[in-house]
Amino acid sequence: MTVHTMMEPFPREDDWYRHCMAQGEGVMHWQRCTAVEQHPHKVSGAWVFRGSRVPVAALFANLRDGASVEQFLEWFPGVDPASVQDVLDFEAKTLSADVLPRAESSTSSAPA
Repeated sequence: MTVHTMMEPFPREDDWYRHCMAQGEGVMHWQRCTAVEQHPHKVSGAWVFRGSRVPVAALFANLRDGASVEQFLEWFPGVDPASVQDVLDFEAKTLSADVLPRAESSTSSAPA
């Protein structure tokens, strides 16, 4: 299994931003998650787990490719397990908030 650090696919700091915008995803919502931080001179400005240099995107890339949270934590020992759970909970809530209004509006306009 390949361990993703997220430094390879997006070598320039603005490439990840452009990728997210092209997918219709905002990256600024991460400001509301206390488990992560962003500094212009830390990992090229990527969102990282607070107190580490591990990009949040590395978690999602590794999970996407079949890794478990436990494996991720083994590979990145500087990441706090509670922070991983906070990030997953935060993203789940964000996705639910983004999806639910659309689902409700599409069902309300359906003919009876």
